[in-house]
Amino acid sequence: MFLVALALGCVEVKPYGKGPEPMGKPPVTVDTAVDSARPDIDWAALEEDLADLMEAETDTDRLERLSAAHALAGDMKRGAAHPDRAVESYLSRLIEVEARATPDELPTGIGFTIGGGIVEEEIVEPLDIESARASLAAGDYREAIASLEAHRDDPDVERLWDEAVDGFVHAERERAGNLYVRAREMPEGEVRDAAVDDVVDILEGLLREYPDSSYVEAIERNLELVRNE
Repeated sequence: MFLVALALGCVEVKPYGKGPEPMGKPPVTVDTAVDSARPDIDWAALEEDLADLMEAETDTDRLERLSAAHALAGDMKRGAAHPDRAVESYLSRLIEVEARATPDELPTGIGFTIGGGIVEEEIVEPLDIESARASLAAGDYREAIASLEAHRDDPDVERLWDEAVDGFVHAERERAGNLYVRAREMPEGEVRDAAVDDVVDILEGLLREYPDSSYVEAIERNLELVRNE
């Protein structure tokens, strides 16, 4: 019996017919909704808090920064633009304010004592036409103006000066226009009035600083429109 069992054990048993299909692994599902979900933020409350801060603010630059943040909260609340575009607009306005507030680091004069008195001697940087032209080509009109301002009597500077001034005035006029559009979207009140006053200050400053700009008449029309607000 033992030999029979041993012999049977050596026989290869082959199943008849098709065997069972191997069990496949269950498909892996990824809940993309979790990854793409945005946090629930109360933009209306943030917009209201920023408006409260703007009402009590008197510093022009800080008020404009608050105004930019207020506009960002409003855009996010209404879904008026893609979030990335809204943030880009906010950061662009913030950069403009900070660039405007950056003090000029170049010395404008030096004092020394002669016979007990103080004599102020103006330091004039040498004219660098190529640097001014490079600034104009890059659209950096503020830097071009800074390079040329002390040399306006030079015949070679006149055309570059006019180009730099017109470029700068045009950019500032566009910025004032964007601020005015945003101000009109605000509810009537002190905050809106302060925002409109900022636009008036920009336009009046352009007329005061650059009375020979080719945009003078256009700015005067803009100023009349804003004052009627």
